[in-house]
Amino acid sequence: MSRSGEKIGPDLTNEYMRNRSKQWLIAQITNSKAHYPNSVMPNYTMLSTEQLGNLAEYLNSAHPEGTKTSTDSLSTVASANTKISADSLVDYTKMKLQKLGAPEEAASIIGNVVVGRKLFVNNCASCHGVDGKGGEPNYGSKFGVVPALNPVNNALFNKEPQQFADNIDKFIQHGSVPNGSNPALKMFDYGDSYSLTQPQIANIEAFILRLNHVNRAQIESPNSAKMFFYIASILYLVLMLLLIFFWHKAKRINMS
Repeated sequence: MSRSGEKIGPDLTNEYMRNRSKQWLIAQITNSKAHYPNSVMPNYTMLSTEQLGNLAEYLNSAHPEGTKTSTDSLSTVASANTKISADSLVDYTKMKLQKLGAPEEAASIIGNVVVGRKLFVNNCASCHGVDGKGGEPNYGSKFGVVPALNPVNNALFNKEPQQFADNIDKFIQHGSVPNGSNPALKMFDYGDSYSLTQPQIANIEAFILRLNHVNRAQIESPNSAKMFFYIASILYLVLMLLLIFFWHKAKRINMS
């Protein structure tokens, strides 16, 4: 990622002209909401003191327009590593799925795609991108980048909306730490930490399914299924009682 900004990131090319102190920048890097409460930038808490100092000094330095930065190079290397390791990414994701807990309530709720997109932008886009294309650098992780959700990994994708929702729900609910020596970013546990409600998570899942051309509305609500079972049971019971009633009535007529 260049300092000129990409996707939803701000332009940092002229950051040195804002007269930010080194301490101000380090606070912003390690706690994105320190100065901007609505920031969706991830907190880079894995960087060493030396790395934070170097990064703050770099941001405060004049940078000729069009010069390729070191972070550009790192991003290019990360993308190349991802292409090389693409074949093992599916197996890696399957292994992660097996270790995560079970899907929660959100996986069985039919979410709202429109609301889900807004929640995705506010909670997920800083790492996965507004359009879910991924590719953001995740230094220290096994594959070097944040995985894409559009299209999603084959280990998670399924044409059946319920199975698809179950797969991604595990990650959103319980979070995940990427394999690697010291990953800078990790998947947050939005469900376990109660950072998002179950309906909110369901809305995000509906948006992710839509990105992959799967219709979330095809999921049958468990409450509807229960209601159908109760109604069918009552109707069956009434029918049996009516049959018994008419059988006894016919029997009395024949006896008379």
